[in-house]
Amino acid sequence: LPPRAESAVAATIAQQPQCPVCSEPFTSHGRHQVCSLPCGHLYGRRCITAHLFRSKVCAVCGAAAKRSAVRPLYATARTATDAGESALGNEAARTLAQDASNCEAACAQLESELTRLVSEQAALQRQVNAARAARLLGGTP
Repeated sequence: LPPRAESAVAATIAQQPQCPVCSEPFTSHGRHQVCSLPCGHLYGRRCITAHLFRSKVCAVCGAAAKRSAVRPLYATARTATDAGESALGNEAARTLAQDASNCEAACAQLESELTRLVSEQAALQRQVNAARAARLLGGTP
């Protein structure tokens, strides 16, 4: 495939990484190689072939389809990568790492504040208990 078509195939596979019939991931070759119908929906080869024996329509949109219309899609393994391997994915990963770091710092600060407040609450509770005891014993409130 020309590079533009190959990247379009990879983008489509990235949006729908598994077969809608069996929910298994597509493969780049073999019995479950990613294939398309004229309507553009993707399937594993064995699943769409079996489906078209029973029905003559796309399992997703219901468009008419024949087994002879099933087209294997070829994309290099390098093209169909995770978002983490692309420049955009790397930027997103850096942003997520920074967000995680910020969240961890905020969490540590909140835990410290919670510890301080629990100590303060315990001290205030001791004062309340002392005041109640003093009042019960006839002392000053």
